[in-house]
Amino acid sequence: MTNDLVTKDHFTDLRSQIAKIKEDNKNIVFDYEADEKEARSHVATLRKSKTAVNDIHKEAKKYFLEEGKKIDAGKNELISEINEMIDVHAKPLQEIKERKDAEIEIERQKVIQDIENERLDAERKLKEREDAIARKEAEMAQAEADRIAKEQAEIDRKAQIDYEAKVQKEAEERAIKDQEEALLKEQQEKERLIQEAKDRELQIKIDAENSEKKRLYDIEQAKFLAEEEKRQALAKQKADQEYSDKLLADKLANEKIIADRKAANMNHQKAVNKKILAKILPFCKSQDSAKELIVDILKNGIDEITINY
Repeated sequence: MTNDLVTKDHFTDLRSQIAKIKEDNKNIVFDYEADEKEARSHVATLRKSKTAVNDIHKEAKKYFLEEGKKIDAGKNELISEINEMIDVHAKPLQEIKERKDAEIEIERQKVIQDIENERLDAERKLKEREDAIARKEAEMAQAEADRIAKEQAEIDRKAQIDYEAKVQKEAEERAIKDQEEALLKEQQEKERLIQEAKDRELQIKIDAENSEKKRLYDIEQAKFLAEEEKRQALAKQKADQEYSDKLLADKLANEKIIADRKAANMNHQKAVNKKILAKILPFCKSQDSAKELIVDILKNGIDEITINY
């Protein structure tokens, strides 16, 4: 059966018009710079065709909405009449179904109760077995604890005996060591006193020799000055030169000592820094970051960290 309301094409007349417009549109070519006005007029005509399509759509949609409401009312009326006929027969069938469902539910509840009783009985028997096992395990655990406690007591007793023997042995060894150290200290003190006496005797001898040498030197010097009076100017010049040379030599020697000390100090600092680097390297991202940390500590200082050379 054909439903004209559904199959009707409301755009039939407009389709032929739009087809003609499409054909004409294909053949129109504009120079948009020169023919701007004509091009805009053509676009306006096309937009009017779109307005006509929208108008037909609104009218058709309004028509179908009104017809749809009528169809819904007819449907509801017929469905209501059919439901009334169904209720005549469905009510006794529903009563039979409810009665059978009630009988099935009673039987189901009885089965559930039987299962529940069996479950409770099984749980009771399982609980009794578990209690018996727990009591047995507790007895065994207590026996094992008593055995372990007895063994531990024997171990503690032996350990106490060994500890007391060790303490006594260490005390005896310490007493012997203290005695040996006292004897060694006494011997060292005697040797020190003897050495000091020898040193004083040697110093007295050296002082006497130096005094004699100085006396002889003073005599020779006076003789030398008397003999060399005529060449005093030359001798003074030579002495001044020797003194200048000595000052220069002393200066060079002192500078070398200072340089050697600086080099030794630098080597010592490098050795200490190398040890510090080895200690902190595992906690730093890289060797460079570890070196930067050491330099920062040396330059700026950190209250909690001190580097001693």
